[in-house]
Amino acid sequence: MKDTERKFKQKTYLEYVCGKCGATNEISIKDNIICNICHFNILFKKRSIRVKKIQAV
Repeated sequence: MKDTERKFKQKTYLEYVCGKCGATNEISIKDNIICNICHFNILFKKRSIRVKKIQAV
């Protein structure tokens, strides 16, 4: 396997937070966008922890 193929296969899901109950859901690309606990269909992407530094011009 190439290095690029390993990177794509390591994380096959994204973390979403439910808008109603606040539970964290791990959803893959092919799954339906719905909360696993309360079955609410509005989910928000979880923010990354990394700090982004942007220099103004």
